[in-house]
Amino acid sequence: EESPVEAELVQPKGKKIKPWQLILVIVAAVVLLLSLTVVVWWSIIGVESFNDGITHIVNIFVPPENNVYYKKSYSVSDKNALKKKDTIVATIADKTLTNGELQVYYWMDVYGFLNQYGAYASYFGLDISKPLDQQQCPEGEGTWQQFFLERAVNTWHSYQCLVLQGEAENSPMDPEMQKELDNLQTNLSASALGGGYESIQQMLTADIGPGITYEDYYGYLSVYSTGYSHYMHRCDIMEITDDMIEAYFNENEEALAESEVTKDSGKYVDVRHILVAPEGGTTDEDGTTTYSEAEWAACEKKAQDLLERWRSGDKTEEFFAELAELYTDDPGSKETGGLYEDVKPGDMVEEFDAWCFDDSRKVGDSGLVKTTYGYHVMFYSGDEAQWVYKCREAVRSEKISEFVKAAVDAHPLEADYGKMMLGYSALLK
Repeated sequence: EESPVEAELVQPKGKKIKPWQLILVIVAAVVLLLSLTVVVWWSIIGVESFNDGITHIVNIFVPPENNVYYKKSYSVSDKNALKKKDTIVATIADKTLTNGELQVYYWMDVYGFLNQYGAYASYFGLDISKPLDQQQCPEGEGTWQQFFLERAVNTWHSYQCLVLQGEAENSPMDPEMQKELDNLQTNLSASALGGGYESIQQMLTADIGPGITYEDYYGYLSVYSTGYSHYMHRCDIMEITDDMIEAYFNENEEALAESEVTKDSGKYVDVRHILVAPEGGTTDEDGTTTYSEAEWAACEKKAQDLLERWRSGDKTEEFFAELAELYTDDPGSKETGGLYEDVKPGDMVEEFDAWCFDDSRKVGDSGLVKTTYGYHVMFYSGDEAQWVYKCREAVRSEKISEFVKAAVDAHPLEADYGKMMLGYSALLK
């Protein structure tokens, strides 16, 4: 029989775990769990790179100011643009803006800027061959991407405020804009087909970027059209008195004079015309077309017949406009009933100009004028002193700016720049 001492010597002993080793195991498990949590979190929020992920972590402890400089870059992959297209990034009252809609506002503003300045964009320091988030913008502290993004958010804010004001005042929708909205899908389908795209969606993705749907584009155009309709409605009903105009002139007389606007500057004219172009003609080797006396005579007779047709009717401006829409050969004024507004001396060809600014001219006058373009059936719609026109428009601009500012102040914007994302769309196509 073994002694207790011998038994203890024969029995194997278990190896004891030291406290510091246990702590290391626990720490490693916690780190692994946290790492897995961070990876899952990064995947959910659409982190683009390791540095981007670290930035998100740092922002938890030191939150950046919620403005357009929140992120150095808002560009994301196509995958994340699609994934986050329905995320709400801004609200005004009951109106919301998603990432998909934001991208429409953003790129439409970019394209609008390029259409306005074209080749001169480089003078502003904009290189369209490089990504916008990699170029410093001279205007402000950030990149061109941040510049256009801030403008896009502000545009949405302004127009949604006008929409809200219009809803409150039951403001009418412009019929032409409503017609454009009603025909949008048909027109976009035709544009897509003409551009070689299989669908509207494919065209929008190519032109504006991933994550854009037809509903996003329609929403953009609907807000713009509704807001602008209310803006124009307010302009139309705005009362500007003669006293306001006179007061503005007196307060700004020196500045107006520097722009060559005085009470002796002459007048602006509103005139309607129906152009009857001669038919036939002979074209020489230089491409110049000349017309025979008979061809000019036929042109004159056609114009005279139109003038007599108007004079034998009710002789109203509305009837003249109807005839212009039906018969004029001038594409520039066909849709407006032959109307040219705010014409000043020198704007038109010599003979047309001379008829308009004849000292004896009065509202309702009519007649025929021959120019190199053909015979013009003329109707004198009205005139106004240049200084009165300039001051009226300046007063109108001041008052409408006050109205828009009041609308914006009444409906504050709540934006979350941390959630904003922009898919990629190349400027050079």
